[in-house]
Amino acid sequence: MKDVDVLVKERLVPFREELLEIFARQHPVIYSAAKGFLSGKSNKIGFQVTDDHYIIGTYTFVLDGINIVKTEVGILDPDFRYPLLGKMKMYMLMEQRDIEKMLNDENFFTEDIIKTGMRYLPAVTIKFKE
Repeated sequence: MKDVDVLVKERLVPFREELLEIFARQHPVIYSAAKGFLSGKSNKIGFQVTDDHYIIGTYTFVLDGINIVKTEVGILDPDFRYPLLGKMKMYMLMEQRDIEKMLNDENFFTEDIIKTGMRYLPAVTIKFKE
């Protein structure tokens, strides 16, 4: 397994689950609405890690509701079904250094999670696959 695969599978995915728990505590109404909206639905979101804009890792996160149940390595197969917009093939790109910075940011655990998360939005590129 490549270092970037370890970063995503063993650090980023568990970090996301931990953030969901914090989000549920800090914003229970929003969390409940999102959970109810996605409950019982299987979706896939693509993710690519870059290093100086070169792709070094490609992943598909398989979701059951809001939880990641599987991470497919080397595959970009997004398939998100949104009731009003239909099927979207959305994926995200993020620089490895920004992921590492985010994983080490203690503010996620001490401040409001939305406020802290907003600092990283400029580091995320959202694309749509045809």
